[in-house]
Amino acid sequence: MPNTTTSYMRWFSVINIFTNIIASCQILFGLIFISIILYKRAYRSVSNCLAANIAFSITFYAITVLAISIHISQCDNHPDQCTEERSYIILNYMNDVASTAVIYSFTGQSIHHLLSAIFARNIRLQMYQIRLSLFIIQWIVAFLFPYYFVYVNPQLIYNTVSYVWVVSKNLSPFLTLYILLIGFILPVMIIISVYIKLTLFIAQLRRSTVLTGLSSTLSNRHDLQMSKYIILLLTIAAFSLLPQTIFQSMKSPPSYRYRIYYLTETIITFCCFLCLFACTSLVRRRLNRWKVKIKRALDYLRERSTVLRGNRY
Repeated sequence: MPNTTTSYMRWFSVINIFTNIIASCQILFGLIFISIILYKRAYRSVSNCLAANIAFSITFYAITVLAISIHISQCDNHPDQCTEERSYIILNYMNDVASTAVIYSFTGQSIHHLLSAIFARNIRLQMYQIRLSLFIIQWIVAFLFPYYFVYVNPQLIYNTVSYVWVVSKNLSPFLTLYILLIGFILPVMIIISVYIKLTLFIAQLRRSTVLTGLSSTLSNRHDLQMSKYIILLLTIAAFSLLPQTIFQSMKSPPSYRYRIYYLTETIITFCCFLCLFACTSLVRRRLNRWKVKIKRALDYLRERSTVLRGNRY
């Protein structure tokens, strides 16, 4: 169905361009991050593999957003050729899968921190099979959660301004609770509970009179790591809901709001990527090495050009 509710606006293309650029940067950063982890076998520790899982989830999300943004750009240029084809529902489904995988990847990482810090003496809980089960559960939930309201009990409507399939507002109380509970409340509550527990655990260690120098170092390291992830969590929780909250508070929210949703969510996941780079020491060290090598190469080229310029005269 062609867009008859509003004419094509120039700033629509600006939103599309920004979304494409940010999503492309996320894909590039994701490939760099994952390649660093997989470069050597010694780098593939449990913590690094879970961090790579987060990077893969964000990269997967960026790919779906980029595909949707390209589809929207094509429809903006040729609105008469855009129809309510149900084949494009797969884009919406994969985007929901990726967004669910992102939040549950952070949930799995938080559970790993809990098991590594508080239950460090329990050998069974330190086995890699436990982390592998977290990975499997994450992706099972990611694929099954949106499948119900997309295919089993379809609740999607076609937005003729943004040219995408979106979840209907007229949801039953069960579906509303289902989406809010599994898609947001449950994973966020797990993450908050885990990091509160870890914070209390570290505070108890510091008050202990038998705290050794080694455990103090470990507690400081865990404390720093937790603080960064807590900031990351607050960023996700606050900014991801800000655009929806603003538009839902309006009596008549703009029909093009879904374009802004994709842009803001892409910016938020990009910020998550930057926090992930900062919190992963291995990747940070490798990037610093590359930075030093690039700087040396540039300095060498600069010196060579200076010598050649001097020989001419």
